[in-house]
Amino acid sequence: MTTQTTQAERGTPDTELQNFSPSNDTFSHRLRITNPENVEEEAVTPANVVDALQKWNSPVVLFIFIGLGNGLIDAAWCAWIGNMANSNEVSGFLQACYALGATIAPLITTAMISKGGLEWYAFYYLMVGISAIEFLTSAYTFWYQTGAIYQAENPRDPNSTTGRTRQALKSKVTWIFALFIFGYVGAEVSLGGWIVVFMTRVRKATSFAGGATAAGFWGGMTLGRLCLSFLTARLGEFESVLLYLILTIILQLVFWLVPNLAVSAVSVAFLGVFMGPMFPTAIVLITKLLPRSLHVGTIGFATAFGGSGGAIFPFAVGAIAQAKGVKALQPVILSLLTILAILWFCLPRRAKKDSRLYDRENAAGPNLMPAENIH
Repeated sequence: MTTQTTQAERGTPDTELQNFSPSNDTFSHRLRITNPENVEEEAVTPANVVDALQKWNSPVVLFIFIGLGNGLIDAAWCAWIGNMANSNEVSGFLQACYALGATIAPLITTAMISKGGLEWYAFYYLMVGISAIEFLTSAYTFWYQTGAIYQAENPRDPNSTTGRTRQALKSKVTWIFALFIFGYVGAEVSLGGWIVVFMTRVRKATSFAGGATAAGFWGGMTLGRLCLSFLTARLGEFESVLLYLILTIILQLVFWLVPNLAVSAVSVAFLGVFMGPMFPTAIVLITKLLPRSLHVGTIGFATAFGGSGGAIFPFAVGAIAQAKGVKALQPVILSLLTILAILWFCLPRRAKKDSRLYDRENAAGPNLMPAENIH
């Protein structure tokens, strides 16, 4: 028996199945095997192998293990890349790959089933191959980056009696960041998941036109993350996201208030362009606001907490749509974007003490600045 799910139910490669990210901090600091990226691949690949072997309609338990691996991968890569030179550009490229996957994966799956006559589970054979390549390349690249090396490069307060994640949770910056990601993911997945329904029922588009509009949204997000990262590096993280939020609010109003099919499709594509850079830019800003030793715990917690927004808000939109109609999507998205702007204003533009200077000083001595001093 085949199963079909909407994009809103599945989520996106950015966010669906990130609820295990907090455990990444423990893996990163206590395992003496490889860099975090290697350990995570070990969680993803076996799960994909087992999932590919399933020819019965009960993959839910297996997706728990895939979610574990994906959550660990997401937090580790975001934290690692956030500390690189030209972090805005590199992080934008990383997140663009997620958006690109969201654009082409449904097309590949549809072609395999409709044109190739394959069963629904055949797509996971492809995922096995991709996961195996990722595992091998990551293991080769980070083989000598052990947990001991990570601890040496990221010293913590010797007087601290709590773990790094708990220490990160003492900072209000962590909570504001988590709430921002929660709202962002909710807006992204709700909009991306319900576009087709809105276009077909409200704008009276054909199924093809509705699907093309959704592809335009994810394609725009890919383009925005690739191209606007260079603008972000020049304007600064805080100012850039503020600009993107203003533009997305304007575009959302156009999408809502102008009852024209072509205008709606174009505005949705540009919504993707300007929403796309917000996630990687927020990650980069957090790596500058918090000490390096807290990056994995903070980003892991925020992506896990934020990932739940990708489950809660699309469900809420569906419940409201049943009662009020799918037109309710528009005020929900507009409200979320407005809340995101308010939360962004609550974040400091820069750390009281530059995090990179902080890391160099801590490498020379034990006097660490506790997370609660960062506001």
